[in-house]
Amino acid sequence: MKPYLICPTCGSDDVMKNGMTRRGKQNHKCRDCGRQESRKS
Repeated sequence: MKPYLICPTCGSDDVMKNGMTRRGKQNHKCRDCGRQESRKS
């Protein structure tokens, strides 16, 4: 089951994984608005 992620900027649920940060957190990127952020995963 895929985790349900929502973009905090535009509210879209079309969010994909986008690599890792230097500190080991997962990066996510919204396909609609282009915002990138890291979350605890």
